[in-house]
Amino acid sequence: SDSLWKVDPNIGVVIMGDLNDDPQDPSCAKVLGAKRDRNVGPHEFYNPWWEKLDRGIGTLAYKSSWNLFDQIIISGNLANGEGSHWQYWRSEVLNRDFLKDTEGTRQGYPLRTFASGSYLNGYSDHFPTEVFLRRSVPARK
Repeated sequence: SDSLWKVDPNIGVVIMGDLNDDPQDPSCAKVLGAKRDRNVGPHEFYNPWWEKLDRGIGTLAYKSSWNLFDQIIISGNLANGEGSHWQYWRSEVLNRDFLKDTEGTRQGYPLRTFASGSYLNGYSDHFPTEVFLRRSVPARK
């Protein structure tokens, strides 16, 4: 991100993927410096997934508890719209009913494609995530 900001200080930076850690874990909170507070500097990072996990919303379940490994972390200039035409609006875990297991001990968890060697006709062992950004439109002259 530092090299990108040297070229263009207003560029928005997005870090995303299955990070194999939760937002509060050191790899995300300390190494990436992704904060739970949206009011970060333009070249810092905001992680909107802290609040979701605090409310018990996750992307995968392990031993009857939720984790939120599938994160989209955004730079402060996107979080606050500083110097960019884009601004963070909201985030969502796509935990729709058709993506959920409806039977047994994994009821409500993501419906896997395979489990214990059996084909389940599911999608993934993780729910997808998405963030929404709004673009400001310059006034017409």
